[in-house]
Amino acid sequence: MTDTIQQFVDSYSRIGGRDLASTDFFDAFYRHFAGASPEVADKFKDTDMARQREMLRLSLDHMVYFAIDKEETEEIARVAGLHDKSNADIPSQLYDLWLDSLLETVSQFDPDYSPAVEAAWRQVLIPAIDYMKHHNTMR
Repeated sequence: MTDTIQQFVDSYSRIGGRDLASTDFFDAFYRHFAGASPEVADKFKDTDMARQREMLRLSLDHMVYFAIDKEETEEIARVAGLHDKSNADIPSQLYDLWLDSLLETVSQFDPDYSPAVEAAWRQVLIPAIDYMKHHNTMR
């Protein structure tokens, strides 16, 4: 495991991201994200947030695998499809807002948050985000 991936995993562990009983982080993230844009709030208005939290947790796992392997998996393709123009229709700028909102939340929950931790999160998540943005332009 690279140092960047390890730094991400360590940070994710500190915020309790893999603990499904701990929803504080995910709840805070969705408050930040929905509060960042009326468009985002509208996208989530009728969403089962308990299910959404679990989907985010699983998606983060798949994003890490994507960063490690650099290979399209069935799961990452499925998630991209759910977000493309024919489904949720998530525009590119919302992915950037998603990442900024996520990092804002990480900074509040990770006591060891630093510029290096932020960089690790970005380096791990951006490959999957770029994949999803590209997938959306192809539909």
